[in-house]
Amino acid sequence: MGEERHILIVEDNEEDAVMLRRTLQQSEEFAYTFTTVMLGEQALEVCQTLRPTCIFLDYYLPDMSGIDILKELRQPETEMRFVPVILLTGQGNEYIATQAIQAGAQDYIKKSDYTLERLNTSISSALEHMRLKLALYDLEQQRAELFRLEKVARLQAEEANRVKIQFMGMISHEMGGPLASMKVLADSMQSNKATFNQARKILKMIGGEAERLYELVGQLLDLSRMQAATLTIKAEEKHFSDLLEAAQMQLEAMTPNHRLVINLSNDLPTVWIDSRRILQVLLNLVNNAVKFSPHQTTITLNVMTIPEGIQVEVLDEGIGIPHEKRELVFEPFQQLVGDNQSIGTGLGLAICKGIIEAHSGHIWIVDNVERGTKFCFVLPAFRKMKEDSSYHNSPYAPPIK
Repeated sequence: MGEERHILIVEDNEEDAVMLRRTLQQSEEFAYTFTTVMLGEQALEVCQTLRPTCIFLDYYLPDMSGIDILKELRQPETEMRFVPVILLTGQGNEYIATQAIQAGAQDYIKKSDYTLERLNTSISSALEHMRLKLALYDLEQQRAELFRLEKVARLQAEEANRVKIQFMGMISHEMGGPLASMKVLADSMQSNKATFNQARKILKMIGGEAERLYELVGQLLDLSRMQAATLTIKAEEKHFSDLLEAAQMQLEAMTPNHRLVINLSNDLPTVWIDSRRILQVLLNLVNNAVKFSPHQTTITLNVMTIPEGIQVEVLDEGIGIPHEKRELVFEPFQQLVGDNQSIGTGLGLAICKGIIEAHSGHIWIVDNVERGTKFCFVLPAFRKMKEDSSYHNSPYAPPIK
């Protein structure tokens, strides 16, 4: 037995269909099987489930022409567009032949030319033609994909360049402000006109500007370490209530013009954390709440037990963050906006996200807050991190005893 070939014959004349089948069955080189239909609609229906090796399609059918069927089969979204089609007609006609080729047929045969050699050659040529057409289609798809990837890469490069320019501008602005202030203050000190008390005030102001610079440099270092996966986390088992107690004075000092409310569950599990880093997150979230909410409004800090561990919420009564920008705020250099102007370097929340994720936790903004903004983060319980193997791959997982 030779190579198997399944042929779909679309022919309303039974005698012509029988002649075609008998001629092909004489082949010793190929093993032919057949499906035969008499109408165009039947052919289209069969093609929904059958993928023949080749289709022999009569030009004249009772319900539709062979050209119309060809056009349906060659639609871009159909799987049959790469199946070879050979058009059949009772008489040779150059106009019909041109129509057939233009509509997507691979060959055109007069029924009087039914010889085994002619049919085998026609099928083989049609298969090779379609194989080349499919290869060309694949190349075009690959070419289109390469163009798409090139466009994506170009847009990414443009975005990286834009971020770089934005970053340089932001750094120049953020560092230039304190440096300019320190220079002016230092010049005042050197003028020999400042009294002792004035000099003390100037030194205090210089110290404040230096603190701003120190904080900015620290944020940049944290961000670079996160991007390089070298951020150091010195974790230990800790009661979150102990961390809050130690931070109480800092939190109160940050909120002199707001009402700070702290709600703490009594049954909190211990957590495996770097207290300094988690405090950094907490102070950053509270500081944002202070910046973006009016004086005399309430800032609420909730710490509660959940099945995973603990959930911390920082809720303010400020201007809120538009829904479409809530995911962006955790990206570097995405500055929040308050009172019609950008505030901060746009690094704080990105660093918060990196710190929380380094602790195998997650951070997000709650969607359904009617007023203000509600930041939440979750830290897994110490016991859960030890027992659940999904946490064991973390470089900061607790030791397993």
